[in-house]
Amino acid sequence: MLGRALRQYQAHAAVHAAIDYNDPASVQAGNEAAIQMRKIAGRIGSKGEQAIEEFARFLEEPANDLCLWAAFHLLEVMTAPTELVDRAFEVLEQQSLEDDVAAFATRTRLRELRKLYGK
Repeated sequence: MLGRALRQYQAHAAVHAAIDYNDPASVQAGNEAAIQMRKIAGRIGSKGEQAIEEFARFLEEPANDLCLWAAFHLLEVMTAPTELVDRAFEVLEQQSLEDDVAAFATRTRLRELRKLYGK
């Protein structure tokens, strides 16, 4: 079950990464992929610490921004151990240093998450 959920999460990240913003169907598919990823993360998080630790391996996977999705979902929809919370913040802080729209959005959400976590 966990392996299947992790593979689905990865597949949805690939769909989102491939969005063609000139194609409304592609945008819709990407938006649906983001919704499904959040749902999958919630289900994985409900399976306990071992499942969360398996999911956290995605923090080391830059392809299709999987590490960023995982970092946000670890912080937003899971109750992760402190060391994984810290690693998720590291991933997001690194992304926030870039000079693009995604980094700006990450910086904005990171401020909110820091407040939530008291960091």
